[in-house]
Amino acid sequence: MKDYLVYENNRNHVNHEVQTELVKRAFGKTCDVLVAHHITFERVGQEPIEIPSADTLIFDHDIMGHIFGVNAYALMKELAMAPSAYREPILKRELAKLPPL
Repeated sequence: MKDYLVYENNRNHVNHEVQTELVKRAFGKTCDVLVAHHITFERVGQEPIEIPSADTLIFDHDIMGHIFGVNAYALMKELAMAPSAYREPILKRELAKLPPL
């Protein structure tokens, strides 16, 4: 049986740059972001915020809508149909189409 905790930790380790970019695009580029088992970030002068998983981040309608606008729902459908190991490469492809941070 798959060890889901190890799988998610490895996924976050490999894809921390994509997850960090998503957080910074959604909440401001001055956020300090830590990606471990969970994704945690802190805005200057505010309490830390913790997102429990990569999928919670990429399927959050507010976050994805803020980043990808009208294309967010089509992208989330594509991501939902992809195995989890392929989601961050799809996001990386789409983030590359946006202006730099």
